[in-house]
Amino acid sequence: MTATHPSRQDRLTNPQRRAETSLTTLAARDILGGLSSWRLWSMLGWLDIRQRYRRSVLGAFWLTISMGIMVMALGTLYASLFRMDTSDFIPFIAGA
Repeated sequence: MTATHPSRQDRLTNPQRRAETSLTTLAARDILGGLSSWRLWSMLGWLDIRQRYRRSVLGAFWLTISMGIMVMALGTLYASLFRMDTSDFIPFIAGA
């Protein structure tokens, strides 16, 4: 009878197994490379926000205002649906 699990030697010489390992290694390197260039993507994100809200009176502060309005609206709605106190539920929504 043959074993159902491949031997260690089969796993090391199997080209498909080596390809999976190399793809995993490449994916890990790609993620680490992206994380190491945090200065680039943070600068690009900040420039995008500045460009998008350049002519607005409220500017980038509008992001904070709209998020606060959404948290208050959803918190009030869900607190009433779940019959909870809004002073307990809104901080829960804001932190999630």
